Amino acid sequence: TYLRGIFERVDTSGDGAISVSEAASALRDDDEFAEVLGVSDVDDVWSAIDALDEDGDQRVSWGEFRGAVLGATPWGAE
Repeated sequence: TYLRGIFERVDTSGDGAISVSEAASALRDDDEFAEVLGVSDVDDVWSAIDALDEDGDQRVSWGEFRGAVLGATPWGAE
């Protein structure tokens, strides 16, 4: 529930995925998202999204986000 709340706050478009622009905006205003993502600088957001994006669509789905945060997908895995 906690992670889902963060995901839904960041997914401002409501399309079920976090885009790079949504993530960059959230990093400025949402300390919990920055902490969960493990980055504090907007310049690092592209690398973070790329690391989480398993299917290469340049967006992070709920499943990708949840899996990465809970350890199912190692951070930075290629």
